[in-house]
Amino acid sequence: MTRFDRVQLNDSPEILNYVSVDNIRMRAATESDAAGIIEFFHQFPEVSFCPWQDLATTQNILKSHTSVVFLAEAEDDIVGVVMGGLMGSRATINHLAIDPMFQKFGIASQLVSHVKSVLRQKGIHRMFLFVHKNNDAGLQFWTKQGLNQTSDEVTLEMDI
Repeated sequence: MTRFDRVQLNDSPEILNYVSVDNIRMRAATESDAAGIIEFFHQFPEVSFCPWQDLATTQNILKSHTSVVFLAEAEDDIVGVVMGGLMGSRATINHLAIDPMFQKFGIASQLVSHVKSVLRQKGIHRMFLFVHKNNDAGLQFWTKQGLNQTSDEVTLEMDI
């Protein structure tokens, strides 16, 4: 069954278009996707894509055997990205974003499912991530994905 949704384009109520999830292609990201991923993530301040994550850094992440990165594309445009990686016996999701015009189609859930599948194949059985405490949509999404908030860990970090 094809799913369609009306979406408003350009903040104009007169201009409506139809988006079909049947036209979405998901694939593993490659080094050549680095510039597009950076440009995509910079649209979403809530994703916390760090300013120091430049082209070279992102390319290195994409070619690392410990990285797990998937894209969702509509034609040649990136409409969703999930970026994560292995950390010993656990894995992390570092960034996830979906173009607002393509949200509510289950794309984020499908991207996360791809990541979890790859992680299981690599022998990883625990995944974690960080969500800003004021990101209600993010907290709700990740809770629906089966992640639970921990109460006994404190996150410490610094740029080096």
